[in-house]
Amino acid sequence: MKKDKTKLEVYSMAIFKAVINVFDEENENFICKFSEVDLMQFMHAFANIAPAMLYNKTTGESGDLLEFNHIANRLVFYYLLEKREEEEK
Repeated sequence: MKKDKTKLEVYSMAIFKAVINVFDEENENFICKFSEVDLMQFMHAFANIAPAMLYNKTTGESGDLLEFNHIANRLVFYYLLEKREEEEK
């Protein structure tokens, strides 16, 4: 029997689909072709700036990128710790 997707999997796929649409010329959110992307700038915006902006907007905080990066690193640590504990069961 196939297990239900976790919230993390659902969130991840929804975010992925939204982001990939910015490279789809037929999508209203199109910004450019992927072959034209400055990958370093795009990944920095995607992985650092946009999540920090979202965090600040939704929490009312006004942290900078390093402060958000600290939060993100803790989330990764807790995710990996939880995953390891599940694998050891």
